[in-house]
Amino acid sequence: MSDFLTPRECNIRFKGKMGSRRCVRVSHPSLKVRLSSGEEFPVKDLNTYGVAFKYKGSEYLPGEVLTLSVYFKDREVLKDWRAKVKRLAGDALCCEFMDLGRREEYTLDALIVEIQKEEIKKRKQKEE
Repeated sequence: MSDFLTPRECNIRFKGKMGSRRCVRVSHPSLKVRLSSGEEFPVKDLNTYGVAFKYKGSEYLPGEVLTLSVYFKDREVLKDWRAKVKRLAGDALCCEFMDLGRREEYTLDALIVEIQKEEIKKRKQKEE
């Protein structure tokens, strides 16, 4: 007999509110987005579904498709990727990546883990 509980033996309930967040979001001072126009903006948060970056303007509307590249520490992570504008939220333009392949998803996952490790290391150093 196994020591693991079967799904029927587990009774886990989430009592919080389910928001629109579908995955882990990260932020880092050296994350940047460069639009196909050459404009560069700091990233507010990044996840495997999309990116929100600091943007003040009104020329982009929800539904528009942008071509953008994502940079971390001056290293190009995603190049010339299509992203659909989902909404303008205060000083941020929120976009959802379109047609990401498995390779790009793995690249984003690795980047997110790298940023999380860096954040954990900083927290530990502050505690010491």
